[in-house]
Amino acid sequence: MNSFVKLEVKHSILQLESQLRDFDQQLTIQQLKQKLQKIVGTEVQYMKLELIDEFDSITDLDNDSNILSDYSPNNGQILNVIDIDPNNTLQKLTNESESDIPKFEISEQKYEQRQNNAKKWLQQKRNNNNNNNNNNNNNNSNLLQLQQNYPIGHLCDVTTITNLNDTSIRRGSIMFVGETNFASGIWIGIRFDEPVGKNDGSVNGIQYFNCEKNHGSFVKPEIVKLV
Repeated sequence: MNSFVKLEVKHSILQLESQLRDFDQQLTIQQLKQKLQKIVGTEVQYMKLELIDEFDSITDLDNDSNILSDYSPNNGQILNVIDIDPNNTLQKLTNESESDIPKFEISEQKYEQRQNNAKKWLQQKRNNNNNNNNNNNNNNSNLLQLQQNYPIGHLCDVTTITNLNDTSIRRGSIMFVGETNFASGIWIGIRFDEPVGKNDGSVNGIQYFNCEKNHGSFVKPEIVKLV
């Protein structure tokens, strides 16, 4: 039994690099927020979480005492962090230079003394901008490499975590590899042998590939294995 799920973290203010992260489904939502604070900088008390699936269906993670598995997350879903800070700290730090940032209710000295304030986090992220830019330049080559690694028409197995936290393996054929309009990043379109999918190869009116109803689905490359 695998207690971890791979989710893509998004933020209501920040533009984050598209990548899947492993999260323990036994974490409480409060513990999950503490983990996410180190990733996005938003303080726990100003954080609202939601899960978004490939059809843009939203599930609010609205009870801090619940554990992540209570919301039945699936590999490849988006974990969206909504910043509800009334001071709009991250927004101001992102849009304005430090000299233009207005004083907050607490003094600058006390703010700097806080171990995990948003300003320190954003400064650290800015130091990594060059590396991020280099990663963006490699997006096209990464897509080409994935298309070579996952050839159209090839048989594959897709491994997901079920609602009972058990591993489920579904067999199908690769029909699409690329970017989509319904979510960021690179997705693999699968035509399953059985009606265990969610669509017919189309999402929100856009046809990415053709298959029978409930035989199609879009998943992240990390959970696809060629056979």
